[in-house]
Formats: sequence, structure tokens, C-alpha cells
Amino acid sequence: MAVSGSSENADPEENLEKEPEGKLIISPLVGTFYAAPAEDAPSFVKVGDKVGVGQVVGIVEAMKLMNEIESECAGTVAEVLVGKRRTGRIRPAVFLELLRKDSDMNSLNVEQIQEIIPHRHPFLLIDKIEDYVPGEYAIGYKGVSYHEDFFRGHFPQKAVMPGVLILEALAQTGAVAILSVPENQGKIAFFGGVQKCRFKGMVFPGDQLKLETKIIKRKGPVGVGEAVATVDGKVVVTAELTFMVGE
Repeated sequence: MAVSGSSENADPEENLEKEPEGKLIISPLVGTFYAAPAEDAPSFVKVGDKVGVGQVVGIVEAMKLMNEIESECAGTVAEVLVGKRRTGRIRPAVFLELLRKDSDMNSLNVEQIQEIIPHRHPFLLIDKIEDYVPGEYAIGYKGVSYHEDFFRGHFPQKAVMPGVLILEALAQTGAVAILSVPENQGKIAFFGGVQKCRFKGMVFPGDQLKLETKIIKRKGPVGVGEAVATVDGKVVVTAELTFMVGE
């Protein structure tokens, strides 16, 4: 628990279990925090997003005024510390933990990816990992080429990447996060199920598919990943992926 909403006079730093790595963006105001510009709009930022200097990361309403909170530095969002609710009363405390600086990011090329997960061509569906934290999350990319084998039949008249393969690419991205944990190295992450899956857009040849999977639950060999695939910032697939680690 990183933020307490019960006392407006407490020191914000006392609410942190440990000193976070990177940079904390702290609201200078007490008020109601808004993670998005509107109820049905996407959040300003989410875990894994790259943030630039001056970029708005949230809004705090105080004295009937809407105050934009801007990032003072560049990096990658590591954690949102307000809580899971879209809005909530907060103190002038940490509401966002930014950042893993670009220089601190753990990137992997395709050869390094294959050292972690067992997938190989033609079923290896991620080209690179931009950043990952073992056991927590991974962010990867897939450059979609017209020469992909699946485009031969899906569909000859209109090439569209199959949605199930986008899910597989997200699962492979999550597998990088899970199988990079020391006790899981050399093992296999098997699909256990898919929940809350939504296909919101199509992926075509030439698209750069961004794959983000955050591990939200783990108990023994079983876990759940919250997965989002985007193209040019537009969400094309969201899902919760259940996995089981085995030999």
C-alpha cells in the first residue's frame, strides 16, 4: 500500500513500504484524483507507458479547480499509487511512481528472448522486449509483415492478423516476465485460460504491435496477467490471461 487516504496531515513518505526506485511525481494539492479526463476515456498513463517532460499524468480537483499534474522528467511508468479506483480523495502525496529511466530499462533482442521462452519460428510472435521486470511485467513489440505465414489464408482478400495470435503474442510477452524469475528459468508457461477478452481493432501488415502484459496474481505455479495490445496508441485487444508454469 503506497498511499493512505485517511489523514491529510501525515507525511506522504510514511505511507511507502519502501523507498521507490526512480522518481516520484507528487501532487502539490489535496483533492480528488482523476486518472482520466472523462469517465469513459482512457487513463492519462498506465504501467509501462513512456512519459515525457511536461506530459500530463493525472488531474487533481481542488477548490472546484481542475489542476493538471505534469511529469518533471522522462521515463517509464512503474506504478500508479493512488489505488485501483479511477478517482479518489488524496493528500498532497505520491500518486504516481515514475520511472524506470530509459537507461535502466531491461531490453531484450530476439536471441535473448529465446533464452527465456521456448518458442521458435514460426511461432515466436515477439521481435523484441523494450522493458521487463521478472515476475512483474514485460513490454514487447511485434512488427507485422505481409510475409507472415498466417496471412496466406487469413484472409487472401484482406490480410488481418488473427485475434488468437495477438493473444498468443501477449501470452509470450507475459511468459518473458514469468520465466525470467530465477525459480522458473528453463520451464514452460502453459496457457490456462482467457478471461475478459475484447477485440477492439484489427491488425494489418505493416503495423507495429505493442504488447504489454502485467502479472497481477501469482500463487504457486499459477498466475494471471493483465494484457493489452495496441497499434499507434489505439487498443486492439485486452484480456486477462491465466498461465501455469510447468516442466
